Amino acid sequence: MTQLPIAKIDLRTGVSFSRAFGAGSPHGAVSYEWFYVELFEGAHHIVAIFSLADPFLPEHAPACASLYLTWHEAGCVVDYSYCLFENEAAVAFRTCVADFFERKSPCLEVAGRSHGGDHDLSLWLRWNTPGEPAGGHEIAQLREDVARKADAGTKHFWQPLAHGPSFSGRLFQSHTSEHDVPRRKMTFHDVPLARRLRGGAPRELSFSSAWCYVDHNAGFEPVSCLREPWFWWHARTLEASEIGYWFPTRREGYRVDTRFEPQFNELAPSDSPWRTVGFSGADPVVRSGRSLFGVPLARTISLAGGTQLNFSRVIEGAPFYARVKSVQAETCATLEALHPERLNLPLCRTLMGARQHRASTLPRPYGSHDFHSTCARVTSKHGRSFYLASHVLAARERQGAFFVYMLCRLVDDATDESGGEGSTGSALLMDALFEGAPAESILAAASTFIEASLLRCGVWTATQPIRARFFLEEARHATRHLALDRAHFEELVEGQRMDETFTQPRTFAECYLYCFRVAGVVGLLMARILRARETEAAHLAAEHLGIAMQLTNILRDVREDALTRGRVYLPIDLCERFGLTGPDLLTEAARDPQGAAELVRHVGAMAIAYYRSALSGVAAIPGWRSRLCVKLMTAIYGSILGVLLRIPSRSFESRVVIPVPRRLTAFVRVVLGADPLHVAGLAEVSQPLRPEPSRL
Repeated sequence: MTQLPIAKIDLRTGVSFSRAFGAGSPHGAVSYEWFYVELFEGAHHIVAIFSLADPFLPEHAPACASLYLTWHEAGCVVDYSYCLFENEAAVAFRTCVADFFERKSPCLEVAGRSHGGDHDLSLWLRWNTPGEPAGGHEIAQLREDVARKADAGTKHFWQPLAHGPSFSGRLFQSHTSEHDVPRRKMTFHDVPLARRLRGGAPRELSFSSAWCYVDHNAGFEPVSCLREPWFWWHARTLEASEIGYWFPTRREGYRVDTRFEPQFNELAPSDSPWRTVGFSGADPVVRSGRSLFGVPLARTISLAGGTQLNFSRVIEGAPFYARVKSVQAETCATLEALHPERLNLPLCRTLMGARQHRASTLPRPYGSHDFHSTCARVTSKHGRSFYLASHVLAARERQGAFFVYMLCRLVDDATDESGGEGSTGSALLMDALFEGAPAESILAAASTFIEASLLRCGVWTATQPIRARFFLEEARHATRHLALDRAHFEELVEGQRMDETFTQPRTFAECYLYCFRVAGVVGLLMARILRARETEAAHLAAEHLGIAMQLTNILRDVREDALTRGRVYLPIDLCERFGLTGPDLLTEAARDPQGAAELVRHVGAMAIAYYRSALSGVAAIPGWRSRLCVKLMTAIYGSILGVLLRIPSRSFESRVVIPVPRRLTAFVRVVLGADPLHVAGLAEVSQPLRPEPSRL
């Protein structure tokens, strides 16, 4: 086979060219890129094109992302959307689409303004089978393959990804307000379709194993530079299953036999590859025709096994392409004819421009982009010291850290803020996150818990059940991907139950157990995120960092905890040792100033001992960024303890907050190499205690 205008990529896992090659590629910037999905569910036929760089814009127009979505039922158009996304909307769209097709996210939720103009058309997809992103070796091989073909003159690439019942999901219409509605040009030929799609009750379609075809296309020059027309098709019949690319002027192409796809043939092994077979010079086109716009296309083709397939129903078209569907019984098949050189025709530009909505904001929060940004907002709002320190982490570790913090915060706040049995909801959330196939009732309850928690903490502002369910799916994926230990979260829920049935700890051992359950396990979870060595010493250091920070919290919040929640976390035996009781702590007249100060200094010295122990374990963390993050946390959070040790009465009067300039100063000093304890004002504490024995 000679070099064809479009080269086939054999890697079966999606890899975004925009991410893999970037602007500095020797082949030039990626000019266009899209992921194509076609779904068949009964009489319903859905076509979705997710463009990271829209291929149908004029050559010198600014790059935009786009969503092209059509919904047909029994040959009639139910709805249609072609929406261009600019600026921040484009960034969010590209992130969630690339994450989904690269198998970094289990779900995809997208929405675009309907051509009718009065509602949104939304699509939610979920992979039916687990998958892993392409590894570094596979991406390196892809780069070499693309470089070799690009050096030979090929600038355009095609990657078939799936042909089978790959997705579950939901397609639905939702009426929205007219605020920030994207506008488009309206020309005469669009008026009938727009009027037909406007109004009526919103419709919805759910599917669990819709037959689908998925591919990926990208190029290093505009698609209009392709001067040769081609046909492509995908077909599944009782006798055959194949994907074809045919260049009629060359009488050559690709034919991919997908009969051994595991999802198509249950007897096929899971790693069975697709088989690419040539056409051997035989023209697969049995009968030709033309579309309404005069585009030459194939009306009948011959499949590899000799079966002839008729494509009699025109789905859609334009001056440069036509998409037709087979209506034969027991068949899922579509053929598309493309003449990309016609893209630059004035009529084509006019028609395409009239179909496009332009939006600089998204109709609703999107996918994995929304998931990660929500985790970041929870951390920024409720963990300002940690949020500041996390900026030194690499992106992967930072996202993981924000996710763990968000989960722990939701569990912690469920009791403190809801005023109910928060541990019940937290336990359901753990079931939903860690069970392989949780019951629908558990998933629904966990989604409700997430939605209520994020509304309560002010990160979400409106009830959105679909968004919450999507968020839960992303959280399940992140839990598996990060290999988090359920036992740590179970301890966190036990700490929550200790708050719900609170009694003041009698001894420091009981206080330590509480601190371990609500904070020590967080240190252990973060150690997993930061890839610390799996040794007992490393685990103890991570646990001690959480203990030190929780003891700091206890000293900082004595007054707030007692007045608002009726809890005193300082152990009874320590209070009695310094001549104090629980009620004495809040009454200045009854509180012995010297005894109270000694109590704060004693617990503070314990916290310092745990901070020192945590810093001794920093060497077990492999990355310098992650090691620096631990030092920053010690310095920034330890600064609170430094203030309390200088002015012990602050523990009983008002909450200590470190001003932003001082936090930034501590950040800079630690980055420049200063000792974290010295920066926090803790290095001068004389005769620090040794860490007391661990949990009961």
